[in-house]
Amino acid sequence: MDLNVYYKQKRRKAAVFKLAAFFLILSLAASAVFGLIRVFKAYNIQQVLTAYSFGLSKLPEAQVAAAPWLIFCPRYAEGFGEASLPARCSYVDTNGILSESAPYFSENPLPELIMDGLWDIKIGDRMVENGMIQFLNIFFGALKSIEAAPWRVAIANKDIKITLKEGWHILLSLNVPAEESAANLKLLLDKKIGKQRSKLEYIDLRFLDKAFYKLR
Repeated sequence: MDLNVYYKQKRRKAAVFKLAAFFLILSLAASAVFGLIRVFKAYNIQQVLTAYSFGLSKLPEAQVAAAPWLIFCPRYAEGFGEASLPARCSYVDTNGILSESAPYFSENPLPELIMDGLWDIKIGDRMVENGMIQFLNIFFGALKSIEAAPWRVAIANKDIKITLKEGWHILLSLNVPAEESAANLKLLLDKKIGKQRSKLEYIDLRFLDKAFYKLR
């Protein structure tokens, strides 16, 4: 082959390669530019949407409903904790608030709250104050540790009457810390009552450093 022809073909191939490389670089540069433009536009749109709500209110954050804790059924009551047949029933949640309506159970799956004279209450009203909630939660834990289950919880001011599914009841007061009442209950059951637990009528823990009980 003639050298002039050879070098001419070589120069032509080199020119074609350079031209192809140029267009490739140009294409990549254009893609990068358009990509940046899209990002910039999206960023600006997001800024605008953030800065100006265009009259759209912010969606409320989802709230987790508190779990049912007690059941409350208004009653015509006579005396502390004695009552006739229940009327409508509602759950009381772990915050002490009267929440959704509950069906009437022949045997309630949750402890029943008894409070006299509350006929004008409605869903959303506070039934149990924070101090009472903390007291009851501590004492419920103590009952679980002695394998006792609360059936009814009657509240009158600072006095509390917890009737157990075993058939006897405990009298308590907010004036005595829940931890102390729980310790006195366990001590009384272990040291004094023992195997006579099934014969209990009540235990009275309303007084500091004192505990009383009565057998049937």
